[in-house]
Amino acid sequence: MLTVPGYSDDSFAYSVSPDGTFVGGSQHIEHGSIAYMWTVAGDPILIGTISGPGTGDVLGVSNGGKVCAGHSVSSNNPINQGFRWTEATGMEALGTLPGDSSSTAVAITPDSQYIVGSSAAQFSSQPFRYTTQGGMQGLGNIPGYVYGEAHGVSADGQTVVGYCVNAANNSYRAFKWTPQGGSQSFLPTFAYSFAQDVSADGSVIVGRFGTQAFHWSQAGGLITLPVDSTATAVTADGSVMVGDTSTGPFIWDQVNGMRTLTSYFKNEVHLDLNGFNPVKVTDISADGSVIVGFGDLPGGARHGFVAVVPLPPTLVLIAFGGIGTRRRRCIVQ
Repeated sequence: MLTVPGYSDDSFAYSVSPDGTFVGGSQHIEHGSIAYMWTVAGDPILIGTISGPGTGDVLGVSNGGKVCAGHSVSSNNPINQGFRWTEATGMEALGTLPGDSSSTAVAITPDSQYIVGSSAAQFSSQPFRYTTQGGMQGLGNIPGYVYGEAHGVSADGQTVVGYCVNAANNSYRAFKWTPQGGSQSFLPTFAYSFAQDVSADGSVIVGRFGTQAFHWSQAGGLITLPVDSTATAVTADGSVMVGDTSTGPFIWDQVNGMRTLTSYFKNEVHLDLNGFNPVKVTDISADGSVIVGFGDLPGGARHGFVAVVPLPPTLVLIAFGGIGTRRRRCIVQ
């Protein structure tokens, strides 16, 4: 167990780089949250805000932590702004699509060439794909839908997934975007759906279908889990997904099925959680060896966690947060 200095006891881990070396999230402060990255060893990197005091979150991290993306609001400009950060440039606003007023960056490719998110006006939004060379490209919504958000992107940036909203009946529909086909619905239309993540080659998509987590592939079709749940992330090869239920986070694969994350930690990788209670899982690395999210310490403080599962299976749980606390590592063979 590791703790790192922060502004308060509350911290959140929202993303992990595909290579499993850096974690993105935020540390809560009095008036909101401030964007941070951490190494998997728990060393903090302050990402900050775009201009002046404000709040923000890191929602996507490239390999090696070289580039991260997310959103920020500053006191100088109280509008949500998507950002791109490097150590050399600091936090840079991505801007918006023409006519829009705000944006959010949600995911980034392993090589940092593409960032995806959403750009919004008062009564509309659409997903975007951003490059440093070409700027922000609107991807459009499913025909008839006026709101859209991108949540995941393939490793080569050529497949983007998310959801669109029909304002007329407030229905949600998962979409898959490619340069050839644009934004298209790919699931049955009798239930609401959200797409949250996509495999490295774009062939597997996960999210929520109706009230159930789903795993979809062109080869295997639609698989839904048997309880009220949402899949939040998937490994690069599409074989393992993680997500949440009303009773806590889960991990799933086709061989072992659905298990609670707590039982996976305790029974399969033999980690003594020392009273830590995982509440939400947010991301998983490309090879499945690093899982991130947040949960509660025995005293009630909420902390981001990083579970590292190398081979042979040794697991390290890292909790972020706490002012002036010392570092503690718990490694269970």
